[in-house]
Amino acid sequence: MSVAPVQDVIQVVQGDPRFPLEMQLIEYRCADQCEVEAPINLGEVDLVRLLIYSNKVLQQSFDCNFIGAPQNGQVVVDFWSDVWMEQGDYIGEVEITYSAGGCKTMENVIPFHVRSKGVKR
Repeated sequence: MSVAPVQDVIQVVQGDPRFPLEMQLIEYRCADQCEVEAPINLGEVDLVRLLIYSNKVLQQSFDCNFIGAPQNGQVVVDFWSDVWMEQGDYIGEVEITYSAGGCKTMENVIPFHVRSKGVKR
């Protein structure tokens, strides 16, 4: 299972307001000897969380809200904090908790880079 791959690092500026982040959760299945992408059906899911790490240490976690029909696998993170954390590099992991029990962490991660105002990377 995976979050649709993020091609680039999400660049943000320290102190700027956070934005809602929409994601589609995808799983890869083998069909006729090739991988097929399909959205995860969230109808069997209790909770989707985005966990933010820096240097392998959990910094914050955010509950995701489901968007639209459960079979579309779409969620949005409405960050509860109004400004970005300290400058540096962060990794976001998506964790799914199922109604029947069990928890899975998505394979792909979401990279963030927070810079201070006036400093370009």
